[in-house]
Amino acid sequence: MSKILVFLCVIVVQVSFSASYSVNIEIQLGGLKQIKQCDCDYHPGGCVISVAPPDGWKCFCQYKGAWTCSAYAQQCNTRETCPGECYSKECCERGGGDCGGY
Repeated sequence: MSKILVFLCVIVVQVSFSASYSVNIEIQLGGLKQIKQCDCDYHPGGCVISVAPPDGWKCFCQYKGAWTCSAYAQQCNTRETCPGECYSKECCERGGGDCGGY
């Protein structure tokens, strides 16, 4: 008898363009699916988190010019505390990007 092990790993990156940019990263491992996302919008002075990442992730906001911000999610290291659904200036600054709109 022979056993066949199949590992399926599909990574899909979707970028939506509008007044603000949104990045979704979909990771699928043999039927398990997880979506990590965040987004930032422009407010006077800079960016603010508009879609917060889940627990264990932080959001890096980027000012793109023309009153537009984008963002991407980064996984936090084991020494960081990264609560999910956090929209505060502190959570934005943890991501290390532009947080001037707070």
